[in-house]
Amino acid sequence: MVRFFWVSLTLVVILVGVLVWRGGVGPLPESGRGLAWPQWLVREDLTPLAESLARLETHISTLEKEVLVQRSRIEELSQRLAARDQGQDALESGSVTARQEDKEWKLANLFSRVREYRQRVEFARAFSVTPRVVLGIVGLDVNLEKIHFQASAEEIDAKGFTLLLMTRAEERPREVRVEWLAYGR
Repeated sequence: MVRFFWVSLTLVVILVGVLVWRGGVGPLPESGRGLAWPQWLVREDLTPLAESLARLETHISTLEKEVLVQRSRIEELSQRLAARDQGQDALESGSVTARQEDKEWKLANLFSRVREYRQRVEFARAFSVTPRVVLGIVGLDVNLEKIHFQASAEEIDAKGFTLLLMTRAEERPREVRVEWLAYGR
């Protein structure tokens, strides 16, 4: 009888061990061995965990889409920055010579005797934005009695500018040479 008891107890222990070792609710580890609890030993309800998992998967999907949108935006900004850098330090220069006989000289105001010379200067390559223009008078042949002279750039845009020369002398200057420099992007 004692022997039957020990054999029965040994079989029960082996049976419970097998149930605990192989049975249960979860998948077995890759090795085929591992601890998995039998279904009747699990007391908690898994529905709230499944709902939480579904919400997390939805949130992860939303975040993955947002990451793709942000990567696309970063790529677009990188391309714009690279294009801007390629247009960096655009520089162009030239000169204009106005002579006394040029027909562009006009008497702007008869009473003040202001004479104007206007000439449109076109850039060889258009700038991407309106550049800055610097003028320098490098030659001036006028009557020495009265010198009232002014040079300026007007109507500046990405394609060019209008050079304006003004004098209040009794007559037109014999010759004026203006160098210009345009810089920007």
